Amino acid sequence: MLVALFVFQNYSEGITQTTTYNLPESLVEISGMEFLNDSTLVAINDGGNEAVLYLMNTEGELIKTVKIENASNKDWEDLASDGEHLYIADVGNNFSKRKKLKIYKVDIDDLLTKDEVTAEKITFSYGDQEAFPPGKDSLYYDSEGIVYKNDSLWIFTKTKADPWDGIAFVYKVPALKGKYTLVKQHEIHIGDDGWWADAITAADLYGDKFYLTTYDRLIVGTFEGEEFKQEKSIYFDNLTQKESVLVKDNKTVFISDEKHNILGGGKLYKMILND
Repeated sequence: MLVALFVFQNYSEGITQTTTYNLPESLVEISGMEFLNDSTLVAINDGGNEAVLYLMNTEGELIKTVKIENASNKDWEDLASDGEHLYIADVGNNFSKRKKLKIYKVDIDDLLTKDEVTAEKITFSYGDQEAFPPGKDSLYYDSEGIVYKNDSLWIFTKTKADPWDGIAFVYKVPALKGKYTLVKQHEIHIGDDGWWADAITAADLYGDKFYLTTYDRLIVGTFEGEEFKQEKSIYFDNLTQKESVLVKDNKTVFISDEKHNILGGGKLYKMILND
């Protein structure tokens, strides 16, 4: 049974309609979403929770849970897919202390048919990080966003540098089991307004366009050579901990937020973008 449904017109400039659903109570710390097929979403909770995947329909109703037998949830932050495999990014690194980070790779068909699965492991470190943790002005190694593109997983970091410079790093790691030392591929400037407005909290890819969220907006852009071109920013009306973005097509985007005692949240938002 659908627990809640709210439809808003003109939710924000750039959005023509938003439909809002309640997420299951088991997903109060949702930190990533992905499609398994046209009608099934998969989601994860943030670090410290079980190594469990939550399968839902597109209205936020829980279908089933799947346990990853050989994984732990140290700090799961995002999901990506190549159409056959799901990638679970254990890349959260709040204080830039972690020396080894992981991405778990599981078969999508297994997720749809089984209750427990095993994962391959992609382990990596950042080649340019020299101290654990680095100084306050070099806290660039937390991440909450990954996408799959051209046989690689692109990792977008969430800067916490002090003083704030709004710079996010982009790394690529092969989507294959193994151990890797990553080389920084890009630096992109998100904004100058601090961690609430300009720290990347999720990422997705549709066509050649990257969709990045911060707590206050959705950023759409492309890479032109080394430079990231922000094509548009779509601001949210409500300020909650939005940490998941999932793009169905060039007009339909799903966003979800963690449930917070003061800020609210615990919702799945289906947003229809204008042209």
